[in-house]
Amino acid sequence: MEGPPPGDMPGGGRPNADPVAMLINSSRLQAELKIDKTQLRELTRIEGPFLTRRAEIMQRMRDDPKQAEAARSELRAHLEMGRAMVARVLTPPQLDRLQQIMMQVGGVCVAVHDENVSLALSIDPSQMRRIATACEKMREAVMSVPRNASPKAFCAAFMEGERAYEAKRGEVDAEVAGILSEAQLASLKAMEGESFQIDPPYPPQCR
Repeated sequence: MEGPPPGDMPGGGRPNADPVAMLINSSRLQAELKIDKTQLRELTRIEGPFLTRRAEIMQRMRDDPKQAEAARSELRAHLEMGRAMVARVLTPPQLDRLQQIMMQVGGVCVAVHDENVSLALSIDPSQMRRIATACEKMREAVMSVPRNASPKAFCAAFMEGERAYEAKRGEVDAEVAGILSEAQLASLKAMEGESFQIDPPYPPQCR
C-alpha cells in the first residue's frame, strides 16, 4: 500500500509529523512553547476532526488511483486549514518557534509542499526537482501500516517506519547539502533556530 508523496505531507513526509498532532502528543514541545491549559484544550478540540478528515483523504488516495490527484489537492487544502487553526490558538512568538521546530523535523523537504519555505530559500525549479526526488527516498523507506492492523501490529509498523525514516534522513540531508548553495544552507539553518530535541512523533497509543 502506498502513501502520498512527501510533498503532500507535513513535516517533510515524516510519519505523524504535523503541527496539530505534535502539539497534542509532545509534552516537551508544549513546555518549549509554554502552551497554557486553555490553549491545550482548544488544540485538543480541533485535533480529532482534523486527524479523522486527514486519514479519510489519505485512504481515498490509496484506494482509488483515479482520484489521487483530486485527493492530493484536498489534502493540501486540509493541511493548510490545520496550520491556520493552530495559528489562531498560538501567540505570534509561539507560532514562530513552532515553525522553527517544524523546519528541524522536516528539513528542506518541507519546501516541497510549502511555497513560503521554497521562496525564503530561493530554491529554483531545477533544485526543487532534485530535492523532491531525494525526499521521495524517505517516503519509500517508511513501511505502510497494514489495513485493519491490530493495535500491536500498527504500533510495530509505525515505529519501524520512524526508524527507517531517521536512517534515510541522514542520507537525504547529505544529498540535499550538495544541491543547495552555501547561502541557501545558511538560510535553512537560520530558519531552524535553536536546536530542539523533540519526542519521537509516535501516536499516543504506541508510547
